[in-house]
Amino acid sequence: PGLRKLNYNAGILFEKRGVLGPASKFVSSLKGALERPDAYDKKSIDARAGFVYDLTRRQRLSGEARLEWSEITDVLNPTPRRFLLASVPIEYAFDARDNRLDPKNGYRFLVHGEPTYNLLGGNFFLKARGEASAYKSLDEDGRIVVAGRLAAGSILGSSLDDIPADRRF
Repeated sequence: PGLRKLNYNAGILFEKRGVLGPASKFVSSLKGALERPDAYDKKSIDARAGFVYDLTRRQRLSGEARLEWSEITDVLNPTPRRFLLASVPIEYAFDARDNRLDPKNGYRFLVHGEPTYNLLGGNFFLKARGEASAYKSLDEDGRIVVAGRLAAGSILGSSLDDIPADRRF
């Protein structure tokens, strides 16, 4: 029973700053994983490459090309099902927090879209989500901070059993 929840991940990550100018960064990764949370079992290989660009000090835009092979078993698909997903995740963030690691005041907005095509199943879906967070210090030293976060998302285009369990909300 204790081994059931163990996850195994191995991978490499490469980042190179200044590829498209000083405000840009090239990112790529290759990862293999064996995941066994309560909801599903998954074996996967995930390759990504893309760019992160700081539009301003507060605005960041990122986009990448992603290819993932996976074999997943879950309640909707009790026999192992294979997926080969090609996607293009795109994200925009506006960050007006006073500190990214320990915010005391400010706010942050994020919009993420990931159009995905399953090359083995022939189906397409779009995963979209947005989130907003806010921080307000109640004292001068910033020891008491009220924080809130609101997030919403949706997946459009395919039936639930055609969307891999790890990509669902």
